[in-house]
Amino acid sequence: MEIGAYAAFAGHDSRVLSHSVDLARDAQVAYPVIIGERSFVGTRSLLLGGAVLPPRSILAAGSVLTRRADVGEPGLWAGAPAKFKGPVNGAWFTRSRMSTSRVYVPETDQTVEDAI
Repeated sequence: MEIGAYAAFAGHDSRVLSHSVDLARDAQVAYPVIIGERSFVGTRSLLLGGAVLPPRSILAAGSVLTRRADVGEPGLWAGAPAKFKGPVNGAWFTRSRMSTSRVYVPETDQTVEDAI
């Protein structure tokens, strides 16, 4: 598995399955899984062998990313199998630190700096 700079494999119970059985060949087969730079993998996601999440993308919670011939567009990928849903933007994709210590509080619409 390859995880790009500033990318996050986040959430609970996400999995990568790089190995499977090639039934035609009666053999084990392994494909790399790549998560592009500054991308985010949501909770309970499944990435299958050969899957590529493009740079600056989000894999939505509960999605299944399968092997594709093309890398695809950067943006939101969601569903089972995951399909491109549209572009994404935000401070996450341009941050200069690996993790965030900021906390957003919806009740007050305030962001607390260095909260963690």
